[in-house]
Amino acid sequence: EPVKNERPSTNFMTFQDEIIRSSLESIGWSFDFSHNPTKIGGASMRVVVEKINRRLEEIRQLLAEPVCRRLDGYRVAKAIQNGFLPPDDDWYRWTYQGPRELTADRKYDSEIDQEETARGLMTERKAIARRGDYQDDVYDQRAAETDMKWERAARLAEKFKIPIQEAFDSMWQPRAQA
Repeated sequence: EPVKNERPSTNFMTFQDEIIRSSLESIGWSFDFSHNPTKIGGASMRVVVEKINRRLEEIRQLLAEPVCRRLDGYRVAKAIQNGFLPPDDDWYRWTYQGPRELTADRKYDSEIDQEETARGLMTERKAIARRGDYQDDVYDQRAAETDMKWERAARLAEKFKIPIQEAFDSMWQPRAQA
């Protein structure tokens, strides 16, 4: 009878997967997401990713934010005391924004954010924060881009002696393909 090389055996691999699954589940993480994401997909993966995002937010709120708040509070208070920062009655009021959230389907999440923002169920600040950006930065960039577009439209309007709106529309408005 030929020698069979079954190391590690199927039983051992199954046992090892169960150990890994138990370990990841004990810290609130998903085995399916980290170890073998090919077994699940679609709506199931969105549920897994949502659970992971909730766990990450929980860790940030329970562990990271209190430590940061305490350290930053000390540093800001010392900076005010030593004259590096001007005194301010609200010096202790700040917020922390975490990194971008994980997503299984960016397009789906983007559409949901747009719908919830339009209906007033979510603020633009929160929708932007979910992507890891800051609202002020996004608005500043949008203003700079809008300013640049209107300046270029004004140059074209002057050059071709057409209304500025027509120049703007010809450059920046989407057109149906013929």
